[in-house]
Amino acid sequence: MTSRRPIAAFGALATCALALALPQAAGARSAKATVEEFDKVFPLAIKDGKAIVVVAVPNISRKYPSPFDWANAMADDVTDSSAAAAIDDSMVLEWRNTADPAKRLLIGRHQSVREIGGTGYFLEIGGSGKSAYLIYVIDPGTYRLSRVSHLQPRTPPPTKGQFTKNARAAHPVGTIRFDRQNFTETRVEDVWHEAEYWIEPRHQECSAITVHGGCVEYAWVPETRTLTKPAGYYPAPVPVQVPGGKVLIGITSDFASFQAGAGEVLVLDGFWSEPPATTFADADCQYSGNQSVMCDVSEIALVRSQATPSDVQGYNYKLAGYPRLGAILAKAVYRPLDIKARKIGEAKMGPEYLLGQ
Repeated sequence: MTSRRPIAAFGALATCALALALPQAAGARSAKATVEEFDKVFPLAIKDGKAIVVVAVPNISRKYPSPFDWANAMADDVTDSSAAAAIDDSMVLEWRNTADPAKRLLIGRHQSVREIGGTGYFLEIGGSGKSAYLIYVIDPGTYRLSRVSHLQPRTPPPTKGQFTKNARAAHPVGTIRFDRQNFTETRVEDVWHEAEYWIEPRHQECSAITVHGGCVEYAWVPETRTLTKPAGYYPAPVPVQVPGGKVLIGITSDFASFQAGAGEVLVLDGFWSEPPATTFADADCQYSGNQSVMCDVSEIALVRSQATPSDVQGYNYKLAGYPRLGAILAKAVYRPLDIKARKIGEAKMGPEYLLGQ
């Protein structure tokens, strides 16, 4: 996940009707003062009847142990081995309040309050194992896992007839939409470059000096050119357009849900997608040329990120500048999700669950 950082400006919280003195983007405000004001949000939220939930997500540093592993899976260079990191980096999971769909939690690396407003996370903390954690303030209620979206570099939308062997979805559990999108990758090629020169323009120089050191006569010096790089072929980055897509999976059946009451402080498991995550047949799809495909799906598979409450309770919030939040989370309790999907095996980052046939 992204590194923890102070949040300098929020605006009004979409999910909270709190009259809070949230940090503003004042240029003279120190980062420490911003964090101190931000830390006041959490006790006020509890007092106002909101809930605080800490949701487990994949620990990116565990999944990609070195910066090379991450960079080599970002699909921004032709030589990259995969597009897994690009998918993880763009993925967003949505939990939606069943009584009021406008109230949501958006789980993803780029879904902080600072970036998207009140449906995002307030703070990210690391964990000791396969999970990291995102901290949210939400309205009480029941929240159901409702959709997953991510970019899909190097994999354009399917063509008609590509999935005819799959069984048709007699009882669809959701939908999937592919929208074609081009991605720019870079490859290194030998490119011809003209010779390069350092040019000294025509100028005057002193040609006669008196015994006292003063110049009494100037002469013009012609322009000179010094070769600094011979003409030839040199390695250079070249942009390459690579077809891919954007994926949106809507979950219409009950995959998983949780309940949060007013004033509760909860630690929750999360879910993540490891594409391909759906099963569908050609007969279940509507094609819009080669630009977009919409299909009913018979199966949806997601990987569970398992939470460890001691990771959340043992984090040094005081050192990070959030003592009030630390005092609140010291009392956090783990609440199991109500999972209707069935466990089918183990993936790299956790157990895998399947909803559908």
